Amino acid sequence: MTTNLKIKKYQNILKQKGYNNEMSFQAEAFSRNNGLLTLAEQEKLRLSKIAIPGMGGVGGVHLTTLLRTGLSQFHISDLDEFELANMNRQYGSKMKNIDQPKVDSMVEEAAEINPFANITTFPEGISDKNIDDFLDGIDIVVDGMDAFNIYVRRLIFNKAHEKGIPVITAGPIGFSAATLIFIPGRGLSFDEYFDICDGMSEEEQLLRFFIGLMPKATHLKYVEIDENLLKSRKSPSLGLACQQCSATVATEVIRIILGKKGIKAAPHYFQYDLLTRNFVKGYMPLGNKNPLQKLKLKISLKRLANMKPRIGPERITPPLLSSSISDEIPEDILNYLLKAGQQAPSGENIQPWKLKNKKNTINLILNTKADRSLFNLNQSASIIACGAVAENISIAASRYNLNTKIKVESSPDSEDLSAEINLKPDQISEDQLGRFIWERHTNRTKYNQKPIPEEDLDSIKQACYHIEGASLDFFTNKDDIDLISKMVFKADIFRMETRSLHEMLMSHIHFSDEAALASRDGFHLKNLEAGFDGEIFLKLIRPWIIANAMNKIGMAKIAAGVSKKGVKQASAMGLIRIKGTDSRSFFEGGRAMQRIWLEATRLGISFQPFTILTFLRRYWTLDKTGVFTPEHKELFESVWTDYQRLFKCKDDESHIMMFRLGYGSRMKVGTLRKKP
Repeated sequence: MTTNLKIKKYQNILKQKGYNNEMSFQAEAFSRNNGLLTLAEQEKLRLSKIAIPGMGGVGGVHLTTLLRTGLSQFHISDLDEFELANMNRQYGSKMKNIDQPKVDSMVEEAAEINPFANITTFPEGISDKNIDDFLDGIDIVVDGMDAFNIYVRRLIFNKAHEKGIPVITAGPIGFSAATLIFIPGRGLSFDEYFDICDGMSEEEQLLRFFIGLMPKATHLKYVEIDENLLKSRKSPSLGLACQQCSATVATEVIRIILGKKGIKAAPHYFQYDLLTRNFVKGYMPLGNKNPLQKLKLKISLKRLANMKPRIGPERITPPLLSSSISDEIPEDILNYLLKAGQQAPSGENIQPWKLKNKKNTINLILNTKADRSLFNLNQSASIIACGAVAENISIAASRYNLNTKIKVESSPDSEDLSAEINLKPDQISEDQLGRFIWERHTNRTKYNQKPIPEEDLDSIKQACYHIEGASLDFFTNKDDIDLISKMVFKADIFRMETRSLHEMLMSHIHFSDEAALASRDGFHLKNLEAGFDGEIFLKLIRPWIIANAMNKIGMAKIAAGVSKKGVKQASAMGLIRIKGTDSRSFFEGGRAMQRIWLEATRLGISFQPFTILTFLRRYWTLDKTGVFTPEHKELFESVWTDYQRLFKCKDDESHIMMFRLGYGSRMKVGTLRKKP
């Protein structure tokens, strides 16, 4: 049914109920405005004409809020269609409107509220050619444009200023609304306030706009800032902030049209943050020409000039699949599965595997040359990592209703291992862990020791139950955690005092962005969360000769104390076990480990491996401790006694990983992955 037919239909329904015209409808539909607005004020609002460029996050809510306030005359524009990515915040983003023009959809939404509303649409967007028509007869412009559309925004604001039309802009920033009002003859114009002029680069204009829109920036305490924001043209945004903006703007529309007290034009500004409960307002003479604003801009421009690629995991958009797979799996989906596999964890982020795809099969091959360290006895650590790769691929494949059959080949006389992952179309449900493959990471920040709910611990345990032979034990008792911290302390002394382990670690720390981006394995120095002093210390002890000298005066114990402290901060320590002691068991243990880690990520719980103890157990159980010095062997014997008593070891099982859980801060720098 076309919009015009719907409007007629709604008007006929109203007539059948006795509301024969707009006046009778208006009197009843907006009767609850009485007592807040006089009838004369409501009539003035009804006859006022509002222009809203943009029908997205804030624009669509502006339209509906103003309609419910009693306004009914609008010019609206937007040249886009609704899509799923709009669903979290845009009023018109509903299943019935997906892939439909925004202006047409919003006219229909408006008709559901007021069938007598008079709305003129500009579906081609706003340009120099139609700007005069768009502003013809307009009383106020309400800014609903995309935050990054600076050219059209300047065009509208400046033309409105020429014509004497007030403009209100409110930005949904985090949980807040940052608002500015531009009124010709009062205060500054748009270009004057933001200190923008022709000839500036688009990125500089955007920077000036963002800095001027929110001088106090109440949201910086909690918003994750993407350094590539200006290039990606995507910023985090919540529907609740859009609604807050619309309430703020509608109030200012009423204030201006009805001449109520309190109109504050730019350079006045205000921002109300619902999350911090912080309301800031102020008067900023000269706008962005204010000395403090100029300093902010100078710093931001310097950062922009020195901007480097983000150090951290890629944020992959899964390819779309318009129909089910019946035969050969599309190449783009296979490549996506390879990238999902590549996100698996590995010791020092070495990535000891090779991946190849062919038709409906992915081959996973252990790279035995990647890690020859003491930590990787019989390639066990690398095999665990390969199991995590296979599980990632299996989880990601479920998105496309692909079932996976994993065939592992290994030889008891060789360290070689390979796996064939066969993908078959099936009617399976998408695994809920798939979304978190790209978010999973090691969190080395300080944990706050807040207890983890029992239901969350149970959920993490259940994550690995479908892996045959896998189990997970948690230790939440303070005495148990203290005992584990003492064991880790002793084991870490060995780590610090062993040259090969020290040199392996240092070879995988990248001390610059350039080194991390060139290698795409190991980890950036800042990923260790060592702090400024810790980073200086790590740079100092890079050469073994210096580290060894410092060990002799007690450095190993000091460094091991850091690990001990990290364990004591944990809300829970976990130990992953698997039945069996062969290569296949370690592979299955890696699959279980990955599911456990992903489930913790899904629940918002921080996770950090402490593999030193499980590594030592492999040496004890295989009677390989002869490679250690007598001093270290004596140290291990005391650890081994406590380990056996606390973890009740069985001869027919392998211990895959020990880890800490808790609630830490956001990691600032992640790890990178090579291309599969």
